[in-house]
Amino acid sequence: MRERVLLVHQGNSGAVLDEDFAELEGLALSAGALVVGRVPAARRTPHPSTFVGSGKSREIAHRVQEQQVDLVIIDQAISPVQERNLESAVGCRVIDRTRLILDIFALRARTSEGKMQVE
Repeated sequence: MRERVLLVHQGNSGAVLDEDFAELEGLALSAGALVVGRVPAARRTPHPSTFVGSGKSREIAHRVQEQQVDLVIIDQAISPVQERNLESAVGCRVIDRTRLILDIFALRARTSEGKMQVE
């Protein structure tokens, strides 16, 4: 069964936002995920503890429950503290773009050397 994912992007708006979401969705599909939604976040700077603000965290948590989301993917790099706090706030696993790309490499690594490089 494929993981149901919710994509979160903070920053751009309009056509650039659509392009950013399309790229992130392509990466998620490459990892075998089923994208069930997108959440734009319009903060100028990342929240130090959760990356998104408390209101956006509640919105994401609601969408996670409503759409039975298994994984939230953040389109930017987040710190381990932000990841842990956001997981606690939304009620499911959270990864960032870097982790997603490493997961794709791990899925596609064929040689033992390639697998070791991903680890």
